[in-house]
Amino acid sequence: MRYFLGIQVSAPFFFFLYSLFFLPLKTVEAANALPIPTLRVLEDPQRSFTPAEAAHAKFAPCTQAVPSFGFYNGAVWFTFSVPPAKSSNTLWLELKNPNLDDISLFRLPQGDGPPLLLVHTGDWFDFSSRPVHQQMYRLPLQALQGTESRYLLRINNHGDQFFIPMQLGTPQEISASDYSSQLINGGYFGLLGFVILLNLFMVGVIRDNTNLYYLLYLLSFLFLQLALSGYAFRHLWPHSGEWNNRSLPFFASVSVMCISLFSMRFLQLRERLPRYYTFFRIITVLIFLNIILSLLPGFACYRWSVLLINVYTLALNLSIMPGAIAVYRMQYKPARFYLLAFMVLVVGVFLFVFRNFGLVPSNLFTNYSLQIGSSFEVILLTFAVIDKFKSFRDEALERATEISELRSRQNVMLETQVKERTAEIEEQKLRIEEKNRSIVDSINYALRIQQAILPPARVVQELLPRSFVLYLPKDIVAGDFYWIDSCEEHIYVAVCDCTGHGVPGAMVSVVCNTALNRSLNEFGLRVPGEIFDKTRELVLENFARSDREVKDGMDASLCVFHPSAGTLQWAGANHSLWVYRAATSEMQEVKGDKQPIGKTDRPLLFSTHTLQLKSGDAVYLFTDGFADQFGGDKGKKLTKTKFREFLLSIAPLEMEQQKEKLFAFHERYKGNNEQVDDICIVGVRV
Repeated sequence: MRYFLGIQVSAPFFFFLYSLFFLPLKTVEAANALPIPTLRVLEDPQRSFTPAEAAHAKFAPCTQAVPSFGFYNGAVWFTFSVPPAKSSNTLWLELKNPNLDDISLFRLPQGDGPPLLLVHTGDWFDFSSRPVHQQMYRLPLQALQGTESRYLLRINNHGDQFFIPMQLGTPQEISASDYSSQLINGGYFGLLGFVILLNLFMVGVIRDNTNLYYLLYLLSFLFLQLALSGYAFRHLWPHSGEWNNRSLPFFASVSVMCISLFSMRFLQLRERLPRYYTFFRIITVLIFLNIILSLLPGFACYRWSVLLINVYTLALNLSIMPGAIAVYRMQYKPARFYLLAFMVLVVGVFLFVFRNFGLVPSNLFTNYSLQIGSSFEVILLTFAVIDKFKSFRDEALERATEISELRSRQNVMLETQVKERTAEIEEQKLRIEEKNRSIVDSINYALRIQQAILPPARVVQELLPRSFVLYLPKDIVAGDFYWIDSCEEHIYVAVCDCTGHGVPGAMVSVVCNTALNRSLNEFGLRVPGEIFDKTRELVLENFARSDREVKDGMDASLCVFHPSAGTLQWAGANHSLWVYRAATSEMQEVKGDKQPIGKTDRPLLFSTHTLQLKSGDAVYLFTDGFADQFGGDKGKKLTKTKFREFLLSIAPLEMEQQKEKLFAFHERYKGNNEQVDDICIVGVRV
């Protein structure tokens, strides 16, 4: 069976090799040369030049055979001339990179007029914007009879790899020179399609996650290559230019993540090399986060996802070879094909990544290095999967004989053990039920203790009649708490988020609440920053009594209202303060210190901020539980930005109405999801 599969997989691959190495030399040279001797270049990282300004700017001669700028964020201007022709005829300027973002072609006038825009296209636009419907950019221009034509070309890039192979010729010459790439791509995609069908059959037969990960790798890699070569934009999503760009880091990340999962299972890294397994898991998680990053809006997310997947791919290839060698030395025979496959792939990947960074020139072999290496890889990995299946089958036959002998003896033993275990389970069930009742009773008692330290509703209304408190513990007891007190006609309000939630968080909250009370009443401190400094000292003093190091503490926000002066003093520990300005209907944010009230490596004195308040203004103190809730249509985190937008929309309402709106919004957004953290929000109207 292995011999038969080897013949079937190799047949299209030999055709691929033929198309790659035995094309006419003249065709290969035409596809990679740069027949534009008058080409000059001007970099414009700020994208600030207008066409008229660029036409009179100082251009430098283009010394590279293929202009390459690495990972470039900005615009590049080119200027070139077309010599006079015997008769006017149409020429094509072909840009042999199908993933250029924004392209503008101008013709420079003979006199002093402005440049004339001829073409404006790119893969941030619909495919229909291209003047010639091909995956490569073919820009029509003219060679005029008896007159030299001058052109200006602007290419705008948004941070991904930026290389621009060019050629200039008649439509017939351009089509003929592209014959090699069409033949190479046809053989390559035929090979990938065949291997995918073969492995799809194997997944259905073997039903092992290892094969499934490999199949997903092949599928995502196929879509990546379709996107890189421009076929996907032309045939699959011609009306989605933005997705065409984001599909590159997305499918690249998915394919690398799947090959990482495949490698962990195929090489049995968890059992054979635990440290390598841990490293691969970390890389896999980082790549998964990069998948999410590639889908987030904004050019910055797109640029970082492109750069990071190249870095992760390089790191994975640097680690995958030593791991495969180590596993092979453990006499694990299936690793031989795996090792050979990645020896070939690593060379192709290094050339591809180095080309992306502009470290090696762009030519036929570097442009197709990933296809060449991956062709060998998918064939050899398919052999590896088949070899592993054969080894698994042989081991299964041996074990089947052993199992049949043990089964008869085990049946007798199981009957006896089932009776014994049933009695033990029933006894354990009764014990667990009794312990659960005891635990629940203890937690309910802890709830009464925690409620006793929270300010009663009547005290809140007496001190702050125009206010609300939204307090939603995640469990029965909470790590969040609010604190209200008054002294010398000043009103003190704090919202605190202690380490953890549930019973551990509640225990920490008692310590922190006591420290706040002592700072105000025992030590006579009145300034918020000084209160926080003393509170941290008292919290650390309590935890220092333990023989073990305790790093618990709290994040907090503390306001001191001065009604007679109309001012507010505030301090924050990893918290912010939001102030609604009624006069302008704006939400002002005041950021606190980036340190907790607890143990920290570099403790600093807490800052105190003073704000002038006017009638109708509102102040909001909150923990992070509301903004961190997952839900909505896509099950994503709410985020502080959306929380702030919603709070701004309801800020003009009465405070009790705001509380009802916040609670209803939280319940609606959470839906059937579990509440992720304690929630505490306090709003005060001046």
